[in-house]
Amino acid sequence: MIDRQALVLELRETISQQAAIIEDLKIVVAKKQVIIEVQSLRINQLEEEVRRLKNRKNSSNSSLPPSMDMGKPGPKPNQSLRPESEKKSGGQPGHKGKTLKMSSDPDRIEALLPMICSGCSHSLEAEQSRLIGRRQVLDIPPIKPIYVEYQQFERTCPCCNLTQSAQFPANVQAPIQYGPNVMSTITYLHTRQFVPLRRSKELMNSLFGLSLCEGSIVNQLDKMVEKAMPAYEMIKQNILDSGYAGGDETGCKVNGKKQWFWTIQNELNTFIWLSESRGYDSIEEQFADQLKELILIHDCWAAYFQTNAKAHQLCLAHLQRDLNLLTQLYPTQNWALSIQNLFSDALLLKKEMVQNPQEDWIKARNNLEEKLKNVIQITLETTSKEVLKLQKRLKKHLNNLTTFLHHFHIPPDNNGSERAIRNVKVKQKVSGQFKSEKGADTFAVLRSVIDTLIKNDKDVFKSLVDLANL
Repeated sequence: MIDRQALVLELRETISQQAAIIEDLKIVVAKKQVIIEVQSLRINQLEEEVRRLKNRKNSSNSSLPPSMDMGKPGPKPNQSLRPESEKKSGGQPGHKGKTLKMSSDPDRIEALLPMICSGCSHSLEAEQSRLIGRRQVLDIPPIKPIYVEYQQFERTCPCCNLTQSAQFPANVQAPIQYGPNVMSTITYLHTRQFVPLRRSKELMNSLFGLSLCEGSIVNQLDKMVEKAMPAYEMIKQNILDSGYAGGDETGCKVNGKKQWFWTIQNELNTFIWLSESRGYDSIEEQFADQLKELILIHDCWAAYFQTNAKAHQLCLAHLQRDLNLLTQLYPTQNWALSIQNLFSDALLLKKEMVQNPQEDWIKARNNLEEKLKNVIQITLETTSKEVLKLQKRLKKHLNNLTTFLHHFHIPPDNNGSERAIRNVKVKQKVSGQFKSEKGADTFAVLRSVIDTLIKNDKDVFKSLVDLANL
């Protein structure tokens, strides 16, 4: 006969043991769940890091310079924002090439006449010759400095016995000095071709036979700056009168200390200056409240928004590169691609507006701006900081994205300013740094004049010679 009471006690014991096991398993499962959640979070972080490493920032998807692309995975260095074309690289059909041409009026002619017959050794000196071919050699004559001496004389009037002396030319102010060609050549080498002082010294001696020390070269640059200051101020005023300008800035080393070069430029003028700060105070010190009639094109740096400018245009090239990065990081995210397409439509519309300015483009512009607004403000289902950060910036500056569609002369990008400021980086890469603020200011003034000459299709060296002769 089964002992019912013993059986109940045994079952209760078993149930108690099973309950203890279950509680232990619950604790184990809870710990495993925490581990899984931590590992899942870590996996997501690592996947995000891998995606970033595979799609690093470079010159095609950010504002990094092409020099930062070396050795990095991702798009090729210097990748253009332009879509691919079916045309082959190089000259296109119908392109007129240039080649070295012979002169119709050579400076010297060397007649090559056969003097003796190679068959019978008969003299051919008295025989008539016939021209059967020509070849020319284009070369540079040996360069030597020219000394021009101005001799001052005096004469006495026979009527009143007054002694009269001749006056030296206004630009001849010392017993011995360098002429305008030397001054303009030094300026051209230093500021246009970025040749450092030491190399300029060597070049002037090797090519022209002029033994200038570095101090003499600096003195010539100082004299050219003095002559260039009226043009420098005129460039600044021309920009203020033009109604629009692009702005950019870049860091530089001046005697081991970091300072900043700024530029304000437009299609025909470039104005560059040096400042210790990258903040608004640099703009205020240079322009005060003079920007109120300008539309400023820039890369969204906060200092430009502090100005009293008439309006702003954000650089679409910068934004397109930012969007490129997002499409590479998140290929399934359509938001960035949609904005890219709308920006492309805006650029195409601008091109059509410029080609046909008489047509009414208001409706097309309004439709595009409405589409852009709707896409930018859409609610995104993403936790990506990059995407949300760019969306926040575009929302904040929505009215500054299409200013160029309201003014025919306003460009959609700030590439002109980047080209202007890039010369500072080239100079610094060649020379290492500017040794003094005065030297940096010299470069800013002379480079402003030279870039403006280039924009106006002027011969740089000839114009510098004309400036040195003032």
